[in-house]
Amino acid sequence: MKVASGYARNFLLPKRLAVVANESNKKIVEQERHAHVRKEAKLVDEAQDLSKLLTGVSVTIAQKAGEADQLFGSVPRKT
Repeated sequence: MKVASGYARNFLLPKRLAVVANESNKKIVEQERHAHVRKEAKLVDEAQDLSKLLTGVSVTIAQKAGEADQLFGSVPRKT
C-alpha cells in the first residue's frame, strides 16, 4: 500500500507499523507469508486428525430428571 512519504516517515516507520518496500523487505514478507500458509495447513491437518479420532465417540451425562424425563430448570455443576 502506498502512503504519503511524510506519514510513513513521521508515523509508520518510527512506530514500526510499516517497513520500506525494498527488495530485501519484500523477500522477508514473502517468506513470512509462506511460513504462515504452512502453519495454517499444519493446523488444518491436525484438526482433521482430531476429527477422525472423535468420530463415533459419544458422551453420556447422567443427571436426575423430573417426571416425564424433563431436566430441572437449573442443573448444578458438580466439582
